Amino acid sequence: MNVTPHGLRWALLVGLAGALFQPGLGSAAARGDRSPKTDPLTGVTLAIDLPDSGTSGARVRRMWEQTRTLVVKDAAANLSDEQYHAKRDSVFLSWTHFQEQLYELRDPGVEKAKSVVPDVLSIIDDLYGFGGQPEPRIETRDTFKRAIDARLEKVDRAVKALP
Repeated sequence: MNVTPHGLRWALLVGLAGALFQPGLGSAAARGDRSPKTDPLTGVTLAIDLPDSGTSGARVRRMWEQTRTLVVKDAAANLSDEQYHAKRDSVFLSWTHFQEQLYELRDPGVEKAKSVVPDVLSIIDDLYGFGGQPEPRIETRDTFKRAIDARLEKVDRAVKALP
């Protein structure tokens, strides 16, 4: 078979497009792994156990219960910026993987459940910092700690209201 460079580029483009637009490709469901323990791209061990059954509201409640406990414990620990940053990805990636699972669910409360995730991710960012290199966040973290009860209660109310 004689393949021209143009033909090879076309075949690669079609194959790549098919892979990118195939539903669920790379998702936990596509791998048959509903509750991964590590992020497949980074190898980071997830800090929160991802629920693999129940309604979207029940799953969010289980995720939030674990996360809330961890956040309260870590906020009280008064760690260094580097120590907080080192914990960030395992918590943050747990919620982004969970968010992917929510998009695959079809129960009536899923839209309301999805709306809780940004508030949780915001709490994670404020305590642990953002992705990339650690940066000094003492003032931001201190402000967060002073308002932690109100921030946690806001998410508590949202989670409790889920169907």
